[in-house]
Amino acid sequence: MSSWSAIKEFGFKHIGLLSFLVFAIFASIYYQERTLFLDNPFQVFLMIVNGDIEMNADRWPAIVVRFLPFLLIKAGASLKAVLLSFSLSYVLFHFIVFCLLRYYLKDRKLAFLQLVICTVPLVHSFFWCNSELNLAMSLFVLLLGFYKKNSWFIVGVLSVVLLWLHPLIIFPVGFVFALEIVNTYVSKKEFKSIKTPLIFGCAFLVGYIIKTVFFRNWYDTMKSNQFEQNFDVYTFDGINVLKNFFVESYFLFPLLFIVTVLLLIKNRNVLKAVLLLLFTFIYLIILDIASFHESNVNAFYTEVNLLIVFFVCAYAIKNEVAKLKKQWKLVIFGFCVLLASYNWISTAGFYKELIEWIASMVKENDRQIIRYEKYYHEKVVFQWAMAYESLIISTLEGESKSFLFNSDGIKFEQTDLNGSLFIASFNKYTIEEVNNTYFDLEKSSYTTKYLD
Repeated sequence: MSSWSAIKEFGFKHIGLLSFLVFAIFASIYYQERTLFLDNPFQVFLMIVNGDIEMNADRWPAIVVRFLPFLLIKAGASLKAVLLSFSLSYVLFHFIVFCLLRYYLKDRKLAFLQLVICTVPLVHSFFWCNSELNLAMSLFVLLLGFYKKNSWFIVGVLSVVLLWLHPLIIFPVGFVFALEIVNTYVSKKEFKSIKTPLIFGCAFLVGYIIKTVFFRNWYDTMKSNQFEQNFDVYTFDGINVLKNFFVESYFLFPLLFIVTVLLLIKNRNVLKAVLLLLFTFIYLIILDIASFHESNVNAFYTEVNLLIVFFVCAYAIKNEVAKLKKQWKLVIFGFCVLLASYNWISTAGFYKELIEWIASMVKENDRQIIRYEKYYHEKVVFQWAMAYESLIISTLEGESKSFLFNSDGIKFEQTDLNGSLFIASFNKYTIEEVNNTYFDLEKSSYTTKYLD
């Protein structure tokens, strides 16, 4: 074998490492766009000011991606280095899962399934990277790898972790093990053959019910109550549900769904196709009920929720893809790299403009409580994060400042408006607490401002 052939063979064998290198490069280039938006700047603020890693909605497994930036904060690294490490921590998490699947468990199919779901379908959610569902989906593939090896202790541990990461994980788990039961029964034609997937599926469901009933957090309770209220007045419209999926969602989701169904039918896997059709339709209805009263659902929320549809389709045809010739696999790989690169480059402008807008606003509105009017709806995704976003962005610019929106006309006590406090959506801090390391806010009284 020539040297060039050997290089090509090595590259093809370890193509996943190259993929994660590309992923890491993009995460490095757009580290500010990924860490100065909503939850991530909030977490950076808490790590700096509170001196600890905070949990969102009791989803404690997600703190793993905050260890590296927290260590850099404790080491006194620059704010830019902290943000860069935070962006790369998400990539590192997925990379470790991939390496465990590919090189420890030696399961190429699941390794590349995990690689695909944590990169290819991400557009806005590449920048809103803090979703616990992204982490849960990657970890679920790892669970499947250990399940195939009958490593029941690790499977049990990973199951507990998944239950605390995101409640929607019940849907991909339910689909995969329903599919496993169907596949096992069809191939062996005896009910005792489905014992293992049936027991695990039931055990996970029991764990999910226990977690949901006895260990609810405020966020899950709020979402559950909202779903129940929507369900009571929901007007079923299957046509609209399908229209939202096939016409209005990111084209890759319906495209993969159609290809998967057609491929399953072509290969005479009719039960698989029926299961996929039923699962997708029911799941889309559930998503529609959850957002029934919302006039505008943010793109990154929709993407993350539809990641489950992308996953079940990719899982259903992973064996067929594995049978393709090397040339076709390289074509698919090239398409995925180009598509993901185009999506991330073209979408970055929105988040870059948002950062620039906040930077310009905070220069003129330091310590202003701005009445949130319709004018700002195009720029501000969620107003609660503005105090944290503006503080960190202005500090990167060279001078710490902050402003916040008040959409509900909340009245602040006069003592809140003196120059000794930093006011944010969820708490108030003294200037001394905020200025302990990275920030350098001047003492300045808050005033209310109304803009047209």
